[in-house]
Amino acid sequence: AVSGDGTSTLYTDLGSTRTLAALPGSPVYFFVSESSITLSWNLNTNPSSTKFRAQLSTSSTFDGLSDSFTSYNAYTSTGFIGLLANSTYYTRVQARNEATPVTETAYVSLGSTVTKINPPITVGISNVQTNQLAFTWNANGNGAGTVYQAQISSFSNFNPVILTSSTELLSSTYT
Repeated sequence: AVSGDGTSTLYTDLGSTRTLAALPGSPVYFFVSESSITLSWNLNTNPSSTKFRAQLSTSSTFDGLSDSFTSYNAYTSTGFIGLLANSTYYTRVQARNEATPVTETAYVSLGSTVTKINPPITVGISNVQTNQLAFTWNANGNGAGTVYQAQISSFSNFNPVILTSSTELLSSTYT
């Protein structure tokens, strides 16, 4: 403080504290495969030592049944592996400060993405008759709701296609 005659008092140490972490910013999916997703975000106004935790779920409500978390770390990207092909995944991230007590920000949605589809594995041709033919295949890790398209042609380049069938089943019968 400074008195009216200009005399200053000694400074009083009020201690120090850390500010709370800012929300993570600018989500980017930069790699999506049949079984993995790698995502990133920027620091926003946080220092480079800020720790983040990402969460992935097949549920937009993150209800815990299919949630996967990363541990807190000072990286601005992370990956999730072992995912189902052709499935929708929702992601979000939060930051936490290094003050005591530790305080976490709210989650910031990074949106959703769909993993790529695997080609089906051909299992066989069955029920071959003069006017009927059936194909069966394996889903090869694709999630429920995958639509498969089966085609018949007399030519190896499938030009022209004689018959086409779209189905969520793992078989198609042509008559």
